[in-house]
Amino acid sequence: MKKTILMVFVTATMTAQAEDVFSAMFESTASNMQNTAMTTAISGAVQTTADKAKPVAKSALLTFKPNPKTTAALQDQIFKALLEKAPGKHNEIKNMLKQADVVNNMRKAVKDLGYDPNELAVSLTLWVNTSFGQLEDRDTTEAENDAVLKQFRSAVDRAAALKKLSNEDRQKTSELLMYMTFFQMVDHMAAQQNKTGYDMEAVKGYIAENLKRFDLDPETFTITDSGITRKD
Repeated sequence: MKKTILMVFVTATMTAQAEDVFSAMFESTASNMQNTAMTTAISGAVQTTADKAKPVAKSALLTFKPNPKTTAALQDQIFKALLEKAPGKHNEIKNMLKQADVVNNMRKAVKDLGYDPNELAVSLTLWVNTSFGQLEDRDTTEAENDAVLKQFRSAVDRAAALKKLSNEDRQKTSELLMYMTFFQMVDHMAAQQNKTGYDMEAVKGYIAENLKRFDLDPETFTITDSGITRKD
């Protein structure tokens, strides 16, 4: 996903303490995300190129109505997970999460990029395209983003289990993807800046592993104007 706006946000939230406690946090988040329905939707997106993906009517898009209570509950879950990784830093972590305001800022950034932050397929596209961009040292193009979004819309529309998700679960899933994207960007940027304790090869290694959790092996797939495609 094009990262210009998102990078400004991530840069503003990176402090020495944040680099420490956010390190590898998204690996845990990915574990929480992995379930049959989500894996089916993600792996289903690669079954056909974007030009052959079935268009999905706007009225059928898998969206949700955001509830601040759901966002707060998820942030508390993330806070507890971070605290487990950095015991004794209760106030620091709490202040960092308050400063970062990950979900609200990510939602604004996504909206500024021209996408609907209340659509599950958009959050999937954000995470997947950001991940491939980090692994390939590039920004994905607008055409690539739109192609992958079309694939995910079609795949989500075919995933009966996802369609049955409650509004709350749709929101949680979308916001977890936002957190995953954020934590990856923090670690990737720290490695780019040669911060102590951050190795680019290691960061790319667990970004790749997170993609593999959902059957998107970066050794096999890449992002093109046709969406998520198999490498030649």
